[in-house]
Amino acid sequence: MSIFAKLKINIYFKKSTMRKIFLPIIALLACMLGSCSDEIDYTLSNDCIITGFTLGQVKRTMHTTDADGNDSTYTINYSGGYYPMTIDQINNKIYNQDSLPYGSDPSSILASLSCVGSVAYCIAGEAEPEWKMYSSSDSIDFSYLLKFRVMSNDGKAYRDYEVKLNVHQQDGEEFVWQKVSENAPFEDMKQTKAVFWNNQVFVLGRKDGAIYASRQEQNQWTLIPTSGCELAEISSLTVLNNKLYLNTTDGRILVSENGSIWSPAGNGLSIDHLIAATENRLFALAGGEIVYSKDAGINWEKDSIDTPSAWLPTQDVTGIYYELSNGNQQMVLAGNRAPEVFAQDTTAMVWSKLFLAQSQKEQPWIYYPVTAENTFPCPNLSNLSLVRYNNNIIALGGTPVNGTGGIAYNKLYVSKDNGITWKEDEDIVMPYTIKGTSECVAATADDDQFIWLICGKNVWKGRHNELGFN
Repeated sequence: MSIFAKLKINIYFKKSTMRKIFLPIIALLACMLGSCSDEIDYTLSNDCIITGFTLGQVKRTMHTTDADGNDSTYTINYSGGYYPMTIDQINNKIYNQDSLPYGSDPSSILASLSCVGSVAYCIAGEAEPEWKMYSSSDSIDFSYLLKFRVMSNDGKAYRDYEVKLNVHQQDGEEFVWQKVSENAPFEDMKQTKAVFWNNQVFVLGRKDGAIYASRQEQNQWTLIPTSGCELAEISSLTVLNNKLYLNTTDGRILVSENGSIWSPAGNGLSIDHLIAATENRLFALAGGEIVYSKDAGINWEKDSIDTPSAWLPTQDVTGIYYELSNGNQQMVLAGNRAPEVFAQDTTAMVWSKLFLAQSQKEQPWIYYPVTAENTFPCPNLSNLSLVRYNNNIIALGGTPVNGTGGIAYNKLYVSKDNGITWKEDEDIVMPYTIKGTSECVAATADDDQFIWLICGKNVWKGRHNELGFN
């Protein structure tokens, strides 16, 4: 008896177009089987599944700027295999969790499939879809949401997958500023300091001889009168254990739980300037030394330093504390020495202290000198501020304290090595309302990796687009 008599092929199609696509495949299978011996009985599988989906080469348009400042573009190719396609067999969806880079062209990409059965595809959602047979040598237009249909070899079953190729619609490397307020109440303030506290940006400032606090709530700012902090050194504002701390101009430490009512934290050592806080310690400058307190400012102990204290800053003091990728922590101190005493200074004084996660041994503070090997020091800017952003440190400030000229808040300086070198940043350009300002500028960063700049009536926030990608 002929194999054709034994073979029954029942094909169920919802669309006549699908019948036209898969019938030649079934006929080919039948011919192949018919050429074999009549003594062999063949059973075709009704499995239909895609088990692997890999993209081929992808074209990407890149943007660049020439030496004259003119924008131009060029095209590169990269392997789509760097962006794996996830196959959700439960919901029958195929997609890339990591979007292709901005500028990628999804309209002509080869794809390599691992599957059981024969595959055709069409644009999803069309009333009369135009089906195309899948071939590893034919490019596919992934600009659309696609439907991939796998037909079993016995023609009795099929399975549909929704295929979506995600492409970033923003350049992840681009830094974008947003003006979130142009009527903020910080105009003519003589001192300001911003911290990210209680999941919001908090600003403390001095205006007309009084100290005001302000919280950012839905991009609205309201000045709140304060009490108990008339002699506050605004730039010393620090957060410890969800409370606010600062020192006064006469050396006292004050604490506040709400930012408006302040009270003494201790009557011990006279503090020149708070630096920053760890999870359980305050650090400060006092009497030409670095000191720390384990009891929120009541008692203080002298910390060790590796260089004579003459190199410690005495003004424009700023500091930050953060965790490193290896689990250790770092504190960085920066500031200037008095220009009337150290007229030769052209750079800021930068120190750091390392906290080892796996050791109780205290590390000394280390001074970063300017040497022939280190040609990128931190400039000695007035009203210096440090911000931790995108695993780097950003320094910004007014004009140099040594009177060499320059534009206030003209540039940002980035340290990628925890304070050793500082280079002008080419990606982040100061907002136009801040560059050259005579107003005070307060800076901080929030948990969403936005940098906040508060300057007079204007409040800006910005970040690289990629930090907002899910």
